[in-house]
Amino acid sequence: MYPFLHPDNAAKVSIRFIDIVNDPSTSSNFKQILSLCGFVIVTDVLSAEEIATAQEYWAKDLQCIMDIEASKDKILAASVYQDPVHTWPSKVPLGQPVEFGLAQGQLAWYIRRNSNIRHCFEIVHDTEHLCVGTDSIMFSREPPPKLRKSWGHVDYHRDLIHHECFQSIVYLMDTEEESSTTVVWPGSHLSHFDTVMEANAPRLFSTIPASMVPEYEANAVRLKIPKGAMVLWNSKLVHQGHNWGRRLAVPVCFEPSVLRTREVLQLKQELVENGMSGTHWAAIFHTHAKTRAKGNKPKELQRDVGPFRLHHRAHLHLLDESGFLKDDYAALL
Repeated sequence: MYPFLHPDNAAKVSIRFIDIVNDPSTSSNFKQILSLCGFVIVTDVLSAEEIATAQEYWAKDLQCIMDIEASKDKILAASVYQDPVHTWPSKVPLGQPVEFGLAQGQLAWYIRRNSNIRHCFEIVHDTEHLCVGTDSIMFSREPPPKLRKSWGHVDYHRDLIHHECFQSIVYLMDTEEESSTTVVWPGSHLSHFDTVMEANAPRLFSTIPASMVPEYEANAVRLKIPKGAMVLWNSKLVHQGHNWGRRLAVPVCFEPSVLRTREVLQLKQELVENGMSGTHWAAIFHTHAKTRAKGNKPKELQRDVGPFRLHHRAHLHLLDESGFLKDDYAALL
């Protein structure tokens, strides 16, 4: 298991959001840390009230997809409905990426529309003209039966992408010893990126070669991220998820809208209207393999998952009476 980044080193790569806003030198330091280390932790990007609101939206999203009367275990479903964020059973998986419209639910868009999060990307890209990605939600309550082996990767390929990309995850629960979190290899975007590229055919999920795994495992660290904070990193950085315990977090990516074509915008709008998940990319259209296998559309509008009947409908809040994406959301894509 990867060790946590030492608290002294964590302090060196952490910056309070309010300091970024109020102190130009801190804003410059924010970009310098990101350039040298490949990642930065921005604390207090969400207030305590915003964290509570975000968790409430997730509860509403989960309640929205539940059908108590049609569930095999009505008693359990009714009980979980009261507090789904803290009682959702592991025997009712939501999918990876999440299904049932949850990637476009109220939580996802509450976070994507947050001005503090957006401001961090405005600094990174040096522009206010940004478009947002449509990635999944990260939600887990218990460790899986077995910890996944190392899967260090970069979300990039130099033969396909010719602009810098940065992505983030906004945490809504504290990271603890038995939590799922993000694993990073500090500085690897500079020291090992070219080697990873040489080992991979052009694709936007490039895994490290087997020969690099021992060095990666010796140097990669878990990040202990407090709720209300975000970790932002260069997509060339070698990283992975550490899925071991509870987590509620939202991936967010903004890219300059000048890089997004009209065709990409249309495809993103259709994806969101269908309640499906994209990957982190904002300026290009890219979906997860499981989503592509479904033609980027839901296969079923309802189905039984364990003891619950679940509906594909968490995204319906985004649609107007004609079933099209509302203008204020479409403008963000």
